Amino acid sequence: MSSKKNLPFTREDLKKADVKLLRDGRWGNACVSVAEVNGERWTIKDFSNRHWLVKNSFAKLVLWRELKAIKKLAGLEGVPNKAFMLDDYTLAVQYIPGRVLARVPEEEVTAEYLEQCEAIINAIHQRDLVHLDTRGTSNWVMTPDGKPALIDFQASVHTNGLPKKLRSFMEDMDMGGLSMGLMSSLVNFGSLVLQSGINQLGTNIIVAHTAARKVFEIWGLPVSVLGSSMATYCG
Repeated sequence: MSSKKNLPFTREDLKKADVKLLRDGRWGNACVSVAEVNGERWTIKDFSNRHWLVKNSFAKLVLWRELKAIKKLAGLEGVPNKAFMLDDYTLAVQYIPGRVLARVPEEEVTAEYLEQCEAIINAIHQRDLVHLDTRGTSNWVMTPDGKPALIDFQASVHTNGLPKKLRSFMEDMDMGGLSMGLMSSLVNFGSLVLQSGINQLGTNIIVAHTAARKVFEIWGLPVSVLGSSMATYCG
């Protein structure tokens, strides 16, 4: 962990800050809040009050995974650019203001916005990373200027060194996840405008959508079958 002298703020600073709870989470999830410290807003993911086993196993895995991902994406537009470990069980991530896509009126989700979402995913892939949770419309934000941003990288995987077919498979999951998330929103909205926007994304996202549907079918298979399937795919 970095020396406390080099951190943007400490746990003591956080106690004095303006903090808004977003969700307390269940026993295995982080308590998530937004804090304004020294004029800057941060998303705080805190496992410190969770069971000893959770915070010393799963919590450390997902926090360090997200930290590494954000460092890898430094300078990329449309994702958080700063993050640090506040302590062993707490991650602070640059807060991106805006509305989660699930709460954005359908008429605001334009073809241009969707194309920008696709561009963000492609840029992430160029940094040898996959997000793996692009399906969740709560992970997509519409910023105050109407642009998209992708958050929550705790499920991300570094693809550098992976077999080419497996890397392509995981990247298809990302693009297909975006498509499936938008189609889910379409069902909720009943919007022809959003459908038109999805159609304009082109053949790449349609192919990815098909691949993603296959992925979700595979997830329903027994572990033994899944293992042999992946071995064949990567062979």
